[in-house]
Amino acid sequence: MSRRTVACACCGAVGPHRGRGLIASCYGRAYEEGTLDRWPTVRRRTARRQGARLRERRAAYLALRTSGMKQAAAAARVGISVKTAYRYEHDEGGRP
Repeated sequence: MSRRTVACACCGAVGPHRGRGLIASCYGRAYEEGTLDRWPTVRRRTARRQGARLRERRAAYLALRTSGMKQAAAAARVGISVKTAYRYEHDEGGRP
């Protein structure tokens, strides 16, 4: 698994994420200097929070479709792709 690419919180250079929003060279330097505490840990969204957001987005999309909005317009309003919109409707057993 490769590391995601980020803009370093320390120097702004783009490179593979090492931790705390830093690329490897800045992380190593901060570690050696004992200054890692200057950079807060990067927290990912928990599965529970992310799941709740997805359920809210799905409910908002289906409400827009039920009110008569076209699929592409409702998807754009909620911020999902048309393919995801199709999946939402397919999972519900067809068009609302």
